[in-house]
Amino acid sequence: MQLETGLTLLASVGSIAPFVGLFGTVWGIYHALGDIAVGGQATVDKVAGPVGEALIMTAFGLAVAIPAVLAYNTLVRDNRLLMGELETFAHDLHTYLTTGVPLATGQTNDMTPDTLTMAVMSCRAVPARPPSGASRANPLQTDLS
Repeated sequence: MQLETGLTLLASVGSIAPFVGLFGTVWGIYHALGDIAVGGQATVDKVAGPVGEALIMTAFGLAVAIPAVLAYNTLVRDNRLLMGELETFAHDLHTYLTTGVPLATGQTNDMTPDTLTMAVMSCRAVPARPPSGASRANPLQTDLS
């Protein structure tokens, strides 16, 4: 679907960027330890530069990952809402084309859990009353009133 174009790349960037930053951190600490091994002594000037670079790499990784994940989540939500509206329209169009009865302008398919529970609870099974002398083929009849 064209609405989902680019979402895979955006999700990949959002999930891989922190690992790139982590790799930069490991690389910087590795160089700091290498400088200490060459110099034989751990001084601030030998450790601060590579560790500072490592922290900058981590910050860059997070600066890329966080907006990418936020954008991905926003786009997926927008796509989901749009698809819901299209499904509602398709349902309404199908209802109109099959029955010829348009839905009222205020009628929607928005069912909250409370209204759905009320709708289900209002349908109760009651024993059927067959006419006198008739056999009971269906012991339960649904009363939708």
